[in-house]
Amino acid sequence: PEREGSLIIGMLIGQKQNIPNEVAEAFKITGLTHIVAVSGFNMTVIATACGALVWYIGRRATNILTIVVVGGFVVVTGASAAVVRAAIMAIIMVVAQLLGRQYASLYALLLVSTIMVLHNPRIVMWDIGFQLSVVATYGVLTAFQIKDPETTDSFLVDIMRPTIGAILFTAPIIILHFHTFSVIAPLANLLVLPFVTWIMLFGALTLLPIVGGAFLMPAQLLTSAILFITEKLAAVPYASVDVIAPPWVIFIYYSLLLLYINRRL
Repeated sequence: PEREGSLIIGMLIGQKQNIPNEVAEAFKITGLTHIVAVSGFNMTVIATACGALVWYIGRRATNILTIVVVGGFVVVTGASAAVVRAAIMAIIMVVAQLLGRQYASLYALLLVSTIMVLHNPRIVMWDIGFQLSVVATYGVLTAFQIKDPETTDSFLVDIMRPTIGAILFTAPIIILHFHTFSVIAPLANLLVLPFVTWIMLFGALTLLPIVGGAFLMPAQLLTSAILFITEKLAAVPYASVDVIAPPWVIFIYYSLLLLYINRRL
């Protein structure tokens, strides 16, 4: 069906043109728009899927295949700045494995972002997707790094840690550009994100010849579940509130947040 089909295409390659307006609005209210935007999460799924072949074709061949598939995915999705950033980081990670070197994600993020900004400085100010991609990735990475190794968090806290990290860093940019803040985003992400990987997997498998039809039903059921949860949460009063913040307030917010992270690290 159109609603489920358009959402799966959005998750796979970021094509959002066919997603119905009411669905897009529900995703905006609940802070779930990122699941239909191609990002580092897509690259992680692709790399993990390719990694499953290591037992059949060997580590070196798997790593080379991953680089080729990631490069092809960038071309298919239109090579936006956010996709290119995620793809280069994924390729650096694979190359590090090929060379037997340790991969440092924060340094890779800094290196790739610096190169892209030097190549095209305009993306810093005018490409919202690039802004959100970089700060969300930084938020997720630091959320894991500031964890105290001597304490044991609950299962729920471990699940929510990357989501909260991403929200803390992306919320000011969203407020600055769109003047809105999703109050219900943490709950929405907690309920929906476990479905996303499986939807992307089954959605991609439906493209296979002959056997692809067997994966249509699970893909549709999971997508229908996401749509049901998202629309119910979007209908909650004050799920999203209008917020206007001047740039100097956002500058102070980021300064304090980075100061806190620096002290924790």
